Amino acid sequence: MSALDVSSTEEDDGAVFSGEEEEEWCGFCFYFVKQFAFDDPEIKAKINEADNEIYQCNTERIHIANTLKSKRVERLSLVSSFDEYNAMVYNVEKDQEVVKEEIKNLSGRVSEISMEIEFLDARLSCVLDQRDKAFEKIKFLRMKRDKANAAYFQSRVVMKRALELAASGNVRDLEELADSEVDRFMSRWNNEKAFREDYEKRVLHSLDERKLSRDGRIRSLEGYVDTEKAIELKRFSIEEESDDDAMDVYIPVYDRLGEEEEETLKEKKREEQLEKARLAMERKRKLHEKAAAKAAIRVKKEAEKKLKQREKRAKKKATSSDADKTITETVTGVSSEQEKEKVINRRSVFPKHRSFRYRHHGKGNESVPIAILKRRKAYRLWLWTVSSAVVAFPLALLVLFFYVR
Repeated sequence: MSALDVSSTEEDDGAVFSGEEEEEWCGFCFYFVKQFAFDDPEIKAKINEADNEIYQCNTERIHIANTLKSKRVERLSLVSSFDEYNAMVYNVEKDQEVVKEEIKNLSGRVSEISMEIEFLDARLSCVLDQRDKAFEKIKFLRMKRDKANAAYFQSRVVMKRALELAASGNVRDLEELADSEVDRFMSRWNNEKAFREDYEKRVLHSLDERKLSRDGRIRSLEGYVDTEKAIELKRFSIEEESDDDAMDVYIPVYDRLGEEEEETLKEKKREEQLEKARLAMERKRKLHEKAAAKAAIRVKKEAEKKLKQREKRAKKKATSSDADKTITETVTGVSSEQEKEKVINRRSVFPKHRSFRYRHHGKGNESVPIAILKRRKAYRLWLWTVSSAVVAFPLALLVLFFYVR
């Protein structure tokens, strides 16, 4: 038995609605198609994989940087030992052969460490390139996810427009919007198979949360509700009520007008708070970038200053070595190797410091900004004072009345 037969039977029995109840329940009912966000598990898994890869690259970068630091410290200590033994060669002639052998070993060790440093520098550059590729991969996957959820964002815009029309009481525009959206959805549903499959995939999660079957009915047979029957009982055509006055027509949109206005206001306040928080985070990010750029410039200037000082010291040592005539050919060979090592030390094999750093964030919810917390606290305090004043004012009037009487 269809819903129309049920309604006609009940009207014949006179058990459902009388003429007065028809006047009270006449109105408009609009139905919209709601789009749902869908987080693709494959994209989410790829994003998590890229995030873990970035985290591993950062960990490896820190390890390599620490190794480079220790190797440089070791090389500096070896160079200082090299200088000490070279001075001993000038002062002690008896132990000259032993010192030469020690210098040879130290120079070989220094060359090995220099090769290791070059290898670590090349490895570090590879790790940084790999991290940049992971960044690009995450960016591409997020764009792909947002593109897949374009229907969801469009549905949010339509629902927001419908709420605004309902709050303003513009029934005609609301009806036109509902008809156009439903017609557009049904045309795509009837003509595009991919659209049907995508919508069914998106709506499954919402149906599972509401314990509904695939066709929108309640899964339990005892709690089954015939939605078509309920809609037919509450729906009245405008043609049957054309003789009545337009002011007597009851519109269900106004029944929950206060709640919808309150919800829209809350939604607007929430959006404003989120926008303010986003702008604050953007300002902080720009300040951090400026500070990082200034720090990089300062470090560069300090490095240039140190390089100039080392060049001056090297020139002074070169002039003093030319004045000394007691140096043998072997010692001059060692000193030339030392000068080459100092020149190598001046050249920075380590790549330039980058102005940005990637921080591995956890998967938990982000902390609420302090401004939003203060605003909530002030709103609660204001609400408490208003409610207490509303309660205290009648009591004061009552006491005053009894006192005057």
